[in-house]
Amino acid sequence: NELEWWTLEGFGELKSIPFFNISAEYGEVKGTVQAKVPLSLPELQAVRRNETLLFAHCFFVRSGARLEDEVQKLVEAKQSPLRGVVSEHVLHTTASVVKLLPQVVKPKRNLLDSENDTEPSEPVFKAQMFGWTLTIYARSALPWVGLLLVATSFGEPSLVLAVCRHCLVSLIAGLFQVIRNQASSAKQNGKSTAAFFSPPPLLPHISPSLLLEVAADAEVYDDRYPAPLLYKEMVFEKGQPFAMRERDVRYDVRLLPSGDKVYAPPFYVDTWSVRPRFWTPLDSNTSRSDPSIDAQIEFSGMIKYSARQTMMEAMKQYMQMGLTERDLDEVKDFMFRQPLHVLIIMQVVSFIQMALWTLAFKNDVSFFRGRDDYTGLSSRSLGTDALQELVIFLYLYDFDHISRLILFQLGAQAAFGLWKYARVARLGVTWSYLLPWVTYGRLAEASEKQTDEIDAR
Repeated sequence: NELEWWTLEGFGELKSIPFFNISAEYGEVKGTVQAKVPLSLPELQAVRRNETLLFAHCFFVRSGARLEDEVQKLVEAKQSPLRGVVSEHVLHTTASVVKLLPQVVKPKRNLLDSENDTEPSEPVFKAQMFGWTLTIYARSALPWVGLLLVATSFGEPSLVLAVCRHCLVSLIAGLFQVIRNQASSAKQNGKSTAAFFSPPPLLPHISPSLLLEVAADAEVYDDRYPAPLLYKEMVFEKGQPFAMRERDVRYDVRLLPSGDKVYAPPFYVDTWSVRPRFWTPLDSNTSRSDPSIDAQIEFSGMIKYSARQTMMEAMKQYMQMGLTERDLDEVKDFMFRQPLHVLIIMQVVSFIQMALWTLAFKNDVSFFRGRDDYTGLSSRSLGTDALQELVIFLYLYDFDHISRLILFQLGAQAAFGLWKYARVARLGVTWSYLLPWVTYGRLAEASEKQTDEIDAR
């Protein structure tokens, strides 16, 4: 339940766990303040056990005013704060500093260590070899065995190689059976981690930093018209991937004791721009040291504030369409942590790069798809390029925090490179020894055979 901090009981509970205090002059660039989050306290131990969330309540108090006095006035008036405005001297905002994120960091394993290196959620079997106990992780070994089977299909068909490939096929079938047996056994025991391709578990993570931002505006507006528009907030309905409507977010009008009307400046805590890879995972071990959070205050203009909030709403739309924070990781880095002019330059450069890449891709496809004679084209250079792109894709695929958007682009480039090599080398498939083999058919054409001979020198 949300803490009613504007009551005496709620404010007392809030003050019982102090966090940090920053003093800054208006417009001053304040350094980072590091504070410990006391998760070892009995009141906060439930956060580590993933039984509750942790919110940071931040107050922006004008110099000369006391927070306790302003809250007391609010209690006496029997009012609740309107959109974060406590009084003419105090602003309030809150943000969750703990959220559930998938634990994408894979455990680092030593396949030769059989005692301390077994992950219970993954099928494992052990084999004795040369006096060592070799631990084999079936799910991790399966793609490598499959890749070796595909690579050996490019060799010249022979009895020895065919026997080796049949052994690989048997090994793949055995790995599949081990995974299936383990999944069935775990399902009978009521364990949800037994899926064949189980998603990474969700664990509570705490933000490593808090950016307190105040959007300042020195303009004077005519109160005969509606308050200036800050941004448009997208309103989603459950189960709908697109926003059903938009809601205007405008300034809050405050009436001073003197009778003058003023607009309350937006005050918010930015944890959205923190990349998911930097969030610190929490476990239920309360004996661990308390995590630290870096807090910083920043003053910005209204244009920058409106642009950031608009981009944030756009990213919410993408997440409703199926993307995750992990996919938008790289986008967050340059959209929310860079000055506005740098953001505009990067957007222009990215648009130009995407346009040129699209045109080059279109011309490449048209050249190879509409041609039957590839005389003068080196199949070895195309094969080397395709192999390099495939290695880069597989290397990044194994990276814990890689974005799926980047993987899609690199995977498309690798697939296109393999397609070009297959057309130029005139690859085909033949069956021998009850196995498929890849054939190299470029030597059948006389002109292309001469090109291949020159390429081999």
